Amino acid sequence: MIHQRLLATTVAVLLATTTFVVPARGSQEVTITIANVVNPEARTVTVHCQSKDDDLGFHDLGVYEEYSWSFHPNALGGTLFWCRLYIAETDQCLVFDAYRQNLHRGNHILRWEVEGADGVSGKTERGVPVRNVANWHPC
Repeated sequence: MIHQRLLATTVAVLLATTTFVVPARGSQEVTITIANVVNPEARTVTVHCQSKDDDLGFHDLGVYEEYSWSFHPNALGGTLFWCRLYIAETDQCLVFDAYRQNLHRGNHILRWEVEGADGVSGKTERGVPVRNVANWHPC
């Protein structure tokens, strides 16, 4: 009897403290691309993107280089990936939401372009522009 209570308590604690990511059944994969189009200065942009559950690591993008990743949104909603960008030469940073499920729902391809002094802007696969979502600031 004590073992059953201990097992039940352990299972209850695990369920209460565990985050479940449930891919939406039949949901389409979402692809996010970050492109360094900084021009005319040749600058490397360091990109660090993550969600609550996934840290995608640091990626250095030279001019005209890209970084992409794909995922399936959570069926329960709330999928969010945010990115921090950094240009070492100017000690400038910016942070933006690369994918927010309630905002970008229905878009399966999002392309974000790092545009130097203009910050970051994007496009959906339908060509709908998302302008100036974040501006550079000193780190």
